[in-house]
Formats: sequence, structure tokens, C-alpha cells
Amino acid sequence: GTAIEADAEYAAELRRLSETPELSGRVRFLGHVDAVTTMATWDVLVNASTSPEASPVSVLEAMSVGLPVIATDHGGSSWLLRDGAGMLVPVADVAALAETVTWAVDNPESVTEMVDVARQRIADVHDARTAYPAMLDALLDQAGDRL
Repeated sequence: GTAIEADAEYAAELRRLSETPELSGRVRFLGHVDAVTTMATWDVLVNASTSPEASPVSVLEAMSVGLPVIATDHGGSSWLLRDGAGMLVPVADVAALAETVTWAVDNPESVTEMVDVARQRIADVHDARTAYPAMLDALLDQAGDRL
């Protein structure tokens, strides 16, 4: 796909970078893709963000489709992947990230329990059938007599 106008300059810079000798032939720009279909072909999702995100959508999507997740230990990823729902690595620790990815790919049987924990967390906390009623209850409790 094409970049939206506001991001055109940034997209052009990314394309220039992808043509450098270190990256040539190793980076693909896919445009819009169906996340579920695409993730079904992956072994693991890596979210190596250096800026914390409150609720990283890619992590939530991967958890919901049963894809193991490795993420940097900050922001929403720390909370989402706690208690065995995923693997966390220190921010900007490339060696730890590489080691964790290698372990996950080499030990698919070992990540089965982690995937089960992640899917249960999504069902318990992030499924619309449970999340929206819980959110509404919390908002009504906060509103109290003001309604």
C-alpha cells in the first residue's frame, strides 16, 4: 500500500534505508494485510518497541490468535505478558532479544503453555463480551449519584 500523505516523507526515508547494503533484499513493505491471516504464518511476534505503549494492538492480536509474544519490558506489554503470558526482555537489549527469539523458535512445545495463558487472558480481560460490561460497571460506579 501507499503511505498517507502526512507520512509520505517518512515512508520515503524508510524505503531509502531499506535499499542500503545492510538491508537490501531483507525488508519488504507489505502495505495493508489481514493481521490474522498474516500472523498464522509466523512463529512468534516480536514487539521490540523502545517507547512504551499503553496497549500495543499487535501484542493483543497475537495473544488472541495463539501466537507466542516476545516484547520489551515496559508499558502495556509488561502488564499484558505478566505471569507467563509471554516473554519480556529489557528495552534495547539486543542480545537478550536475539536469545529469547532463538529459544522460542527452537522450543515450540515449551511455548504452548504460554500461549494458553495469553489466550485465557484475552478471553478474561480483553474480549468485548467481558471488557465492555466491566468498563460500563466501572464508569457507573465512578458516576455514582451524578447520573
